[in-house]
Order: sequence, then C-alpha cells, then structure tokens
Amino acid sequence: MTSRFLGLPDPKPANLIGTVRVLPIPYDLTTSYRPGARFGPTAILEASPQIEMFDDELEWDATQHVRFLVEEEVPPNASSPQAMMDIVRQRAEALVMTGDFLLTLGGEHSLTPPVVAAHQKQYPDLHVVQIDAHGDLRDTWNDTPYSHACAMRRVVDLGLPLTQIGIRNFSEEEYHFVNAHPEIALYTWMARRLKKTKQWEKLIHHLIHDIHGPVYLTIDVDGLDPSVIPATGTPEPGGLTWYDTLEVIETLCRHHRVVGADIMELAPMPGLAYAEFATAKLGYKIISHMAYHSWYRRKGPTL
Repeated sequence: MTSRFLGLPDPKPANLIGTVRVLPIPYDLTTSYRPGARFGPTAILEASPQIEMFDDELEWDATQHVRFLVEEEVPPNASSPQAMMDIVRQRAEALVMTGDFLLTLGGEHSLTPPVVAAHQKQYPDLHVVQIDAHGDLRDTWNDTPYSHACAMRRVVDLGLPLTQIGIRNFSEEEYHFVNAHPEIALYTWMARRLKKTKQWEKLIHHLIHDIHGPVYLTIDVDGLDPSVIPATGTPEPGGLTWYDTLEVIETLCRHHRVVGADIMELAPMPGLAYAEFATAKLGYKIISHMAYHSWYRRKGPTL
C-alpha cells in the first residue's frame, strides 16, 4: 500500500496553510450484503496518485498549500464491534487534538460514530451531514448496535443534529424514528419526487441557512448513483450524480467550517478501477474545497 495520499513527497509545501491527516481503517465486520469494504482504504490510496492536482473548479492546486500525512491504519479488531469502535474513537481523538483536518477512509459506515464523537469533543456544536443511500438509523442490526446499519442512530445518540442527503431506502422503524426527531433533516432521493417538489432547491437552502456551527461530512459512496461508484457493499438504484455531490461539498465548504470528513463503504471490484479513482478524487475534492474556503480565502488560523 502506498504510504502517501496523491503520491506526494513528505516535505511541507512552501506556502503551507494547513495539514490534512488521512486515516485508513480497513474494517467491515458487520457488513450485511457484499463484503469488501476493508479493501477500500488501500484502493483509494493506490488510485490517488492518478488525480490531477489542479482543481479546475477553484483554479488552484491544494497541494501547493496543504500537507498530506497518511497515518498508520487502524488494524481491525474482530473481538467485538464495540471493541473496534472504542479503538477508533481513541485513535481519532488523538489526531483531532493536533488541530489538523482528519479525513478518514473506510471501511464500513459503523466507523463514523466514533470518529464523529472524537470531533464532538473539540467541537460541541457540531452538525453532521450524511450522503448515503440508506438511513442507517436502526437501533440494532444482526444483534449489535454497532452495525453499519446503525451508524447514524449512534450519531443521533450523541445529541448532534443530522442532515441526510440521498436517502432512498429505509425501514419502517427508521421512518418513524425520523418523524419523531426534528433534529434530523431528511432529503430522500427519488427522481420523480425530486422533480415535483423541487427538493434540490430546498436542500441547498437548508445547507446554507439551516446549519449552524462546524460541519462534519460523512459520505457512504452508495449515496452516489451506481453509474458513478458501483463498487460498494449495498448499491441502490438512483442516487446523486457526480456534480450533485460536488455541489453539496462546495456549498458546505463555502458557507460553513467543515472540520472533518470521512468516505466509507468502497468495496473494490475487479475491472472497475474507475470506482476507486472516483472515490479518491472525491476525497481530494473535499480537501480542495475545504482548504480553499476555510483556510485560504478566509485566512483562518494556520493548522
């Protein structure tokens, strides 16, 4: 596995404005359909050197201003899902305390709650934004509350507001849970409904005006349409296009301070290298927009 995101050398760029730490977590113990997300972090890192570093949207090269450090991966612990979550939280807390931006690469979506909890310790007024095909709001699944199907339920348990984007498959239990919790803003993703209700315009308005405080962005790659990233454990028909996803990222970074992010559930498939390349590029676009809007344009503190 390459030890460098984007294949970059270790020295700091001359115009350093901040550091991004990339944390790989190759874990998929609770995957309920097609396993393989444990291979996602390696595939993303190996594909990342193929990315053009000049961002044509922003007309800048983030690598000229940002140092990228790839951390040692968190080895999977198969003793229990809870034990793994405890390990991830401790590791993430140490990295968030450095003041650097943390980009976590999974692995299954159950890894998000402990990473979010680590950020909440530093940012108590955190708002979580989720791109996903599934609600992930079950209380338990397959005899554990730490399943990938319970990830956002554990985030809500932390007392944090949650915006869900792209959801197009959820259980009756999750449906009633959302209706009983006004701190959850749910944007379902059904093309027929989207056209009739102008859901997209409502979503962008919400992202700009209804979110307060710092933002943590979590992306399950199945939130995107399978034509963009088909290599995932639980693919769903429909979903966000590539440019829908970039507009969400750009809107969040332009109007809010995005303090952490993760990309989960890439399960590499033979012959589909474009899926891991698209996922790696997605990670770079998050960092590029975050660094440009929060560190470069706003002249925020050097991290």
